[in-house]
Amino acid sequence: MANDPPRRDPPLPKEGASDPRAPRRRPRPVRTPQVASGPRIGELLAGWHAFSRRMAEVRDLEGLSEALMAFVRSQMELEYAAVYLFDLMDGSLRLLQAEGFSAAERREAERTAWVRHPGMVVRTGRVLHVPDVARDTQELTRSSARSFTVRSRLFFPIHAASGGVGCVGLASSHKHAFGEHHGTLLALTTELAGSVYQRLATEQALRGRDAMLSALARGSSSLLQAREEGLSLVDLLRDIGEGLGLSRVSVDAIVTSRSGVVRLDSEYAWRAEGARRRNSAATAALDTTPDTFRELTDRLAAGEVLAGRLPELPEALRRWMELRGVRSALLAPIRVGQALWGVTSLEDHHRARVWSRHEADALLAVASTIGAMIGRREDQRRLEQSETRYRAAVEEQTELVCRTDEDGFLVFANGAFCRFFGIFQDDIGLPRRPGPRTPDLARLAGKPPDEAALPPTPTRTSEEQRADAAGQQRWLQWTDRPLLAPSGEITGCLSVGRDITEAHHARQEKDLVVARLRSALEGTAAALSQLVEQRDPYTAGHQRRVAALAAAIARAMGLGEEIVAGVTMGALVHDLGKISVPVEILAKPGDLAPVERRLIEAHPETGWQILAPLDFPWPIAEMVYQHHERMNGRGYPRRLHGDRILVEARIIAVADSVEAISSNRPYRPAHGMRQALKHIAAERGRGYDAAVVDACLRVLGEGGFVFPEM
Repeated sequence: MANDPPRRDPPLPKEGASDPRAPRRRPRPVRTPQVASGPRIGELLAGWHAFSRRMAEVRDLEGLSEALMAFVRSQMELEYAAVYLFDLMDGSLRLLQAEGFSAAERREAERTAWVRHPGMVVRTGRVLHVPDVARDTQELTRSSARSFTVRSRLFFPIHAASGGVGCVGLASSHKHAFGEHHGTLLALTTELAGSVYQRLATEQALRGRDAMLSALARGSSSLLQAREEGLSLVDLLRDIGEGLGLSRVSVDAIVTSRSGVVRLDSEYAWRAEGARRRNSAATAALDTTPDTFRELTDRLAAGEVLAGRLPELPEALRRWMELRGVRSALLAPIRVGQALWGVTSLEDHHRARVWSRHEADALLAVASTIGAMIGRREDQRRLEQSETRYRAAVEEQTELVCRTDEDGFLVFANGAFCRFFGIFQDDIGLPRRPGPRTPDLARLAGKPPDEAALPPTPTRTSEEQRADAAGQQRWLQWTDRPLLAPSGEITGCLSVGRDITEAHHARQEKDLVVARLRSALEGTAAALSQLVEQRDPYTAGHQRRVAALAAAIARAMGLGEEIVAGVTMGALVHDLGKISVPVEILAKPGDLAPVERRLIEAHPETGWQILAPLDFPWPIAEMVYQHHERMNGRGYPRRLHGDRILVEARIIAVADSVEAISSNRPYRPAHGMRQALKHIAAERGRGYDAAVVDACLRVLGEGGFVFPEM
């Protein structure tokens, strides 16, 4: 097939390789990428933040490829671009996004993706850069459908934890069109794309497992209790088939004739609408061949699950499946007692599906339950055996399952629960005693022990850290469901526990990353503050002292630590706009001329223009813009008043005035703290917010606040 991998990988082009027969030319000068200007860096950062947020919301390969192509297109001027990714279902290398391709060229590129340069880049995991297609001696790129217009190419692999999963390809009609900055940008974007692909692959595998287990959970009890077993079993097969998007799900009995011929007799089956029916005439010859199913039954008898695309199945089974239009199948043995009774098969007639380990394990559970159902057809003894087998299926679950009575005493626990807590199942209930975990039945009933009214919680989820039998600390998530009598009284509780230690650690790592990012933001703000103070040594330390007082005022007002952190950050950079004011004006000892005063009064807006493009978790830019506004509307630059001024900006305004009045300035000596407090008290409720002034007076009075030494 066109997408089957070749037997030998083509050689990679060597760096700077050229055709020895080509005429010698003067070497082309290397163009050094220009360093991006400030606005360009801001645009790039804003684009990267938007790209990261969009990638966090991606739910399928189409969304991943669209987000990747959109970001690359927004950062580069592209003529031709393509995004290739492995299909999560059938494992084929697909062309999901193409820029500058006609419909025919796109079909050709997808058909030959694996055998040409995209497949080579994915297999080797190495970047392919062809600065000049005409000098490509390895013949890797010149024979494509676009070779008559393409002069240079750049292919970058996408890696996930499982290895290469795709690539991004760029092409241009100009030679030497791609430089170092293209490679750097693609390295960052493909690394993030690989992480998102790994998440999607994991979610896909878990969805398959959950769909099958959900169908099993819905159908298990009805399978073991219903009189019409066939109807219940077909419902289960339909739930599995529809949940996984299959063409056919069947239960086949393995029958051996007197002559030794092994054949499969279909007992129960579900077929999707439009799916191909079995061609009995075409398979009749194989059905009567002694060796057709011999290998199948031997491997199923050994407990093996057969999974794969059509070429990967045993030869005889492959030919039998091919005649039925099957492209991939998953088969698990059905046992009744210790004997192999039959096989449960999942068939896909449209895709060469790649089956996950989770799906195989779930199908084994389904097959085990089906075997238990079939066993009860025999007699009462087989009915009892099927019930025992169902109980054994519960024992094999990885979740911790237990049941307690109305007094909280343990009456049942599965094997996983007993192994975790190091207890023996034979000891449960003898004597009657509490187990290692007692659920809160009062809360489940809607009343705590003190009889206060609470809203009822039929199902309650909680997390706790417990030590297992080996003494290792593990995090468990419990789901408690009350067991109710017909009268509505609680007679016990069914609890299911899941080990979430890895997920808990992942949350802790996420919190650590957030803390590091916040620390980086604070460091950035401190660096900007020092940059301003270096231009105005006379007021060195002013912003840091204002930040310390503003944080103390915010805490005295009872604001949360998140707001306190934002106020601190805003105060650290509130005079950032003075970077545009000449030093001669900042340090002028005398009165300012009108034009000089206008320059000074423009610094809040200048600071806002610098900070607005940056994505802070607080409104830092607005704080800087508003810190000279006053409650009565007599501030500047926009003459805001009242509630139109952020509370953070009101706090910074008071702290800024106190520090400025009590400190030396180029045009006057310090007036002292007494004069500063007198000033803000006089302006309380007029220029300054009354609540902020009251908090400031408490901090500087009974609070004993002292400005830090700089």
